[in-house]
Amino acid sequence: HLRPLLSDTGANHAALLQHARSLKSASAEKTASTHDAALRSTLTTTILQCRQCRSPLSLVLIAISGEPAEPRDPLPELLRSRLRKTDLPGQSTLSVRPREFAVILPDGERRAALQWAGEILRELQHAVGECQLSMGVASIAHLPRNFGADTLINAARRCLDG
Repeated sequence: HLRPLLSDTGANHAALLQHARSLKSASAEKTASTHDAALRSTLTTTILQCRQCRSPLSLVLIAISGEPAEPRDPLPELLRSRLRKTDLPGQSTLSVRPREFAVILPDGERRAALQWAGEILRELQHAVGECQLSMGVASIAHLPRNFGADTLINAARRCLDG
């Protein structure tokens, strides 16, 4: 008599957990979508400016993965601080997700963007602990008329996830 009640309670508990996970996932997707929209908007504006000036453009995506050693993860703030120190002309730094950043480098040639990303990786390597710092760099030298922000974002994301 008691066993069916426990299994029903277990099923209800599992259903509640699943519902809570789906709400959390939907909230995270909405937040990510908002941040992606901000990145897309800023990048679209920068693409137009670089096209007018006939200058190259680079996008660097930086992601922190793994569990932080401390409950309050200091790495995102350390990364933000480091990115502020190398504020290049026209550079835009955006938080894309809680542990992911995008850096838009107008007039950023591919080689210079890779060098810049490598310097940041080397400088922060000591601070990552059990975490991993990954970067994806996408660059374009000449921006064609119909070039969209998603093309550069997807290329950088493929490098990041690759």
